[in-house]
Amino acid sequence: MQAQILAPAAVLVLWSLVMLSWTALSRFPAMAKAGMDLKNAAPGGRGQDLEGVIDARVTWKSHNYTHLMEQPTLFYATLVILAFVGAGATDVLLAWACRAADHPFDLAGDSQRRLGAVYPVPDLDRLPAGPRDSRSHGHLARRSQRGGVMIGMGILQPVVALAGWTMVMWLWMYATRIPAMNRAGIDAKSLTGGTGKSLDDVLPPAVQWKAHNYNHLHEAPTVFYAVALVLAIVGQGDGINAMLGWAYVALRVLHSLIQATVNRVMVRFLVFALSSLVLIALTLQAGIAMFGWQG
Repeated sequence: MQAQILAPAAVLVLWSLVMLSWTALSRFPAMAKAGMDLKNAAPGGRGQDLEGVIDARVTWKSHNYTHLMEQPTLFYATLVILAFVGAGATDVLLAWACRAADHPFDLAGDSQRRLGAVYPVPDLDRLPAGPRDSRSHGHLARRSQRGGVMIGMGILQPVVALAGWTMVMWLWMYATRIPAMNRAGIDAKSLTGGTGKSLDDVLPPAVQWKAHNYNHLHEAPTVFYAVALVLAIVGQGDGINAMLGWAYVALRVLHSLIQATVNRVMVRFLVFALSSLVLIALTLQAGIAMFGWQG
């Protein structure tokens, strides 16, 4: 595993925590100045309710913290995948070992480094059909220099596909937003502290629908990325789980196309509900693999 590539992810996680601290340290004094008391606040309040109530420069910190919970989630998932497949000339052993044959890709533990354990390396390969391990037939697998087989990586393909689709929506959003802003006489160079939400009352709804969907792709799909990576790590990312992963991606792409074009709420909801059921199924599969819920 090429763990060096995870260093930027660790730095960005730490920076996100810095922004969280900065948000809190600036927000609470500003709320006190505005005469707001959390103890007496009405139920259901959210951070966005503070817009226009406390100093705008204070809310800028929370805006940025929110942004750090959006696109960087794709960054984290991508770096983990790159760490798995490797990019260097020299193979780097993973920090944990995995068992061969009977328990593929188990997490490392005490006394696991026994004879026959397989250590994953960055050489990605498609294994031919053969009697050695029927689970590797036709699946995306990883071959060790020691002759062992690493399976369970198939689900990483839909992860990359959905990350790629998110970038397509990002391009679509700006390809329609920038011309719409020009037609509305909005000069981005003169804007200070604005957010995409502030354009909802200014730009045509059909233009903003793309932005709304781009934001949605940073909500439930983040759970998909996490669950898919867990399934890959424990070697359960092939077969039905890989198929469920592709089904989830297909439904999210369909959801995007509906919301970005016709945006019929009921149709959009039905597709979202179906994708959520697929995500629940994947989560259950991950729970079975991690906690041994097979009864």
